[in-house]
Amino acid sequence: MALINCKECQKQISETAVGCPHCGAPMKAQRPPMVRPIFVALLFILIGSIALLAFIGRGGPTAVARTLIGDQIVIDRYDTLRDGYRLSWKLEAGMYRVELTSDGDGVLVDWVAANCPKAATETKIFHGVCELPGIGQLVITNPTVFGLGQASNVTLKVTRLRF
Repeated sequence: MALINCKECQKQISETAVGCPHCGAPMKAQRPPMVRPIFVALLFILIGSIALLAFIGRGGPTAVARTLIGDQIVIDRYDTLRDGYRLSWKLEAGMYRVELTSDGDGVLVDWVAANCPKAATETKIFHGVCELPGIGQLVITNPTVFGLGQASNVTLKVTRLRF
């Protein structure tokens, strides 16, 4: 440790002393360690990482690419589908994400002209991705039970994914 002169009484004191032991004069405040700036930097990195993960979601890096290129919502609707009725939509070739919820007995989800995941039994929640090699069709059906089933309220969102 080096010795320095006190600014008040000019006697030698340790450079790490908080005050002069001879006259009590306070010494110049020492610089705080770099803990605070490092903590703040780490906090910003953590918050930025959480925000990035929230943006990406569970889709991985391709989700960012799809978002930047611009996915397109092609169907976004709410319908009441009576027992035995169906809804269908013609879709061009491409990759599609389907998000469906329903109440009542549930509905069936099927793809025409594509080998894609479907709901073979009545379901109230369906999420899937389908790649249509050519023009295809999405069909939502409320199957009949001899006309005794109930209507289903269906919320459907179909997004065309762009890569």
